[in-house]
Amino acid sequence: VLDEIKKLLEEGVHRYKNADLLNESREWLDKNVSKIRALFENISLRDFILEPFKSVFNSNTLTLKSEVYSVITQVALINAVLAGLPGKLGIGVVVSMGMEAWMAYKIAQHLGIRFTKISDVWQYFGAIAATLATILWGVKAALGAAFSMFSLISGPINPLIFAEILVTDLLGVAFWFGFSNIKKNKEFGSFGAKDISKVTHELFKHQYGL
Repeated sequence: VLDEIKKLLEEGVHRYKNADLLNESREWLDKNVSKIRALFENISLRDFILEPFKSVFNSNTLTLKSEVYSVITQVALINAVLAGLPGKLGIGVVVSMGMEAWMAYKIAQHLGIRFTKISDVWQYFGAIAATLATILWGVKAALGAAFSMFSLISGPINPLIFAEILVTDLLGVAFWFGFSNIKKNKEFGSFGAKDISKVTHELFKHQYGL
């Protein structure tokens, strides 16, 4: 199982190098942006659709960390649901990537970075892919403890669903680090495996605690 999880982690990172997938997911998001906005910004609709996970979105404190955690967790849960659907649904990958682009857009907003339009966020996906591909070995090693948790917490649930959450967490944290770097006038991809893995692991434990 752990080998399959690590493979999924690699695929999750490398799919951002696939020009066809990037174009398809961008087109999907452009066509469905109003629906996605309603899903995440209409609290009643969000709680109805994601009712089993409603407690995840309740926070007593509105800090930057809690807001970023919330948007990553929401997208991670949706991607996990897509991963749990039967069969090999190619459209699932496109939708997941579109959701991750929305996640990146919202993280940038929380950090005070304003884009003219949501599609502007796609320019950073190449940098994310390049940076994570470079540090992927270190990330997999550093997240070893998280991998070992799957066999303990999954029970009858497909452990790859938890792996999908972890992959989305990693991408979300990478965008968080990258946009934070921009705010500090640093290079977008100037973050290392140790730091990003630490925060990703903390986020995953936070989600499990919910």
